[in-house]
This record gives sequence, structure tokens and C-alpha cells, in this order.
Amino acid sequence: MHEHEMLLSPAGVEQLRTALSEADFTARGIAARLGEEVTAAVARHDYRAALRATTDRDPLATLIRLFVCGQTEPEAAVAAALAPLPLAEALAAGLVERHADGLRQAVDLEPYGESWWVVSDLPATARPGPLARDHVLGVGGASHTLVGATLRRPVGTALDLGTGCGVQALHLSTHAAAVTATDVSARALRFAATTAALNGYLWELLKGDLLAPVAGRRFDL
Repeated sequence: MHEHEMLLSPAGVEQLRTALSEADFTARGIAARLGEEVTAAVARHDYRAALRATTDRDPLATLIRLFVCGQTEPEAAVAAALAPLPLAEALAAGLVERHADGLRQAVDLEPYGESWWVVSDLPATARPGPLARDHVLGVGGASHTLVGATLRRPVGTALDLGTGCGVQALHLSTHAAAVTATDVSARALRFAATTAALNGYLWELLKGDLLAPVAGRRFDL
């Protein structure tokens, strides 16, 4: 993948990772901040208690409100939460967008697993209206099923067909020396490249339908 095929510049990805890490915007960090009951409510898309627990607008609180609860937040708070990533780059990359009197998420930035983040399009429930044709799904039930069904043993090479946001490739990176992922959607590959870089991985990302981009090659998984 070329650098321009991520949502952010390589430096921007590093800055975003720094912001998310320093705020502890991880599944564990969010659970520690909100507590067990409120975290369970959030999983049911009930954000009332989470919003009450995050009114002080420190970086973690703002990131939870923005990317977990889907709120519009004050520009100054969002800029502070994303620093050192410049707000101008976050806007240009489409991470956030101006709305009403503040900023709201424009993509789904989901803490996943122990310390990963997955970047995808917003779920259908987040915005009214039809989905774009090149909509990139986030982590869902089918993702979890495939994650659980995949045999986890050390391999040299692994292939992820129709990678989307890159969630399967993330798991493959834990036990494959090299990961190749294909997708027919250029937008999906931009999301996957961003997911990879944000988590410190480098995947071979190829545009094309299913096996077409890797015709004649062999993979261990």
C-alpha cells in the first residue's frame, strides 16, 4: 500500500496512536473509567450513564463521548483529545466533521481486543439514510464468528479475503509472519491500511476480487 492510501499521513497515524494511547482509549481503559455496569449498558447502546460519567471532558472522556457515544463535542475538547494530531488533519482525513456547534465522529474508531483500534465507516444506526455503496463495515457478529472459527497456529503466510476494515488481518498478525489481504473496494483498503498502521502492522494490501490479486500464489492459511 502507498502512503496516500491511508486515511492519514504516516506521521498523522503515529500522532493519533500517541493520542489514543496516552488517553488510554482502549477497551480496558474505557471499562476502568466507566465501571462494569456502565460499560455493560454501553454495549447495549444505552449511553446515559456513560455521558454522566464523562462530563469533565478530559481526553479519555471526550474520546468516549465522541467515538463510543456518538456525541457532538466542543472543538477545543476534541482538539485536546486528538493532540498531537492536528485538528486540521483529523478533519481533512474525515475522522471528525463539523456538526451543529462542535465536532462529531465521521468514522468509527473502535477500541478492540486488548490494545487494538479498528477504523471503519459508521454503523447504519449512527446516521439516517441509505448506506454508501462502498460502505466499510466495522466489527460485527460475523467478524466474531470467523475470529473464533479460525485455527490459531504459527504460519509463515496468511491470506484475508475481502478484508474490509482489517479485523481478521489483525488477528492473523498475531500468528502469521506475513499477512496479505485483498478487497475489491479501494475505500476498504484505505481503512485496512489505517487499521494496520495504527496498530503497528504492515500488511500486503491488494485491490481485486477475492483470489484474483493473488492468482498462482500459495498461502499457509
